[in-house]
Amino acid sequence: MTITLLLFASCRESVGRRTVTLEMAPGSCVGDLRRQLPGELPSLAGIAPSISIAVNEEYAKEDVRLHDGDEVALIPPVSGGSQAPIVVSEETIASDSHAWVAQTTDGAVVRFEGIVRDNARERPTNHLEYEAYVPMAQKVLGTICEEARQHWPVGQIAISHRVGRLEIGEISVLITVGSPHRDEAFSACRFVIDRIKEVVPIWKKEVGPDGSFWVEGPHEPPSDRQA
Repeated sequence: MTITLLLFASCRESVGRRTVTLEMAPGSCVGDLRRQLPGELPSLAGIAPSISIAVNEEYAKEDVRLHDGDEVALIPPVSGGSQAPIVVSEETIASDSHAWVAQTTDGAVVRFEGIVRDNARERPTNHLEYEAYVPMAQKVLGTICEEARQHWPVGQIAISHRVGRLEIGEISVLITVGSPHRDEAFSACRFVIDRIKEVVPIWKKEVGPDGSFWVEGPHEPPSDRQA
């Protein structure tokens, strides 16, 4: 059977391609694919165990069966229906983009803005580049909003996330939560941004005078910027 691999961020740069067509034995599962990756794509051998795998825009466990024509995303570590408006695009995000979120029943509206700064880990930064597996990112963002609603009695939640090149001072992510009470609004907003950093397939590359590198996982290497 034939499957199509989608490569993102450091995986894409390491392999040198965005998509790879791969032949696998009928009945193969995600675990088989992971074990086959080092032989098919040697440049991924060192990170294959840490890569998350999504099949047709859904995170998949090792025992999930693959089928002919499946679209399989290889997802390096990342820094359902929903009422939440979700936007992942290259369009500039304005501070008042979510002004409509507040409802007459809300006594609190909490807004988080992620801003591109001019430094990271004691190094100067010229700009950032964001890459996303957009269809899946939108689904996961919607799921995060539903998770927040299960924990706190909040109203509207809106999320906008930029991709592409962002300059210093631009908004990379905007999260707005409306709620009758401030404690719930603060807690839900903090939960949403933390979950975005943990599970959403959106990756950040920091670009500075001494090179660039993808920010992946909890511990970024101190000196592996790419020239």
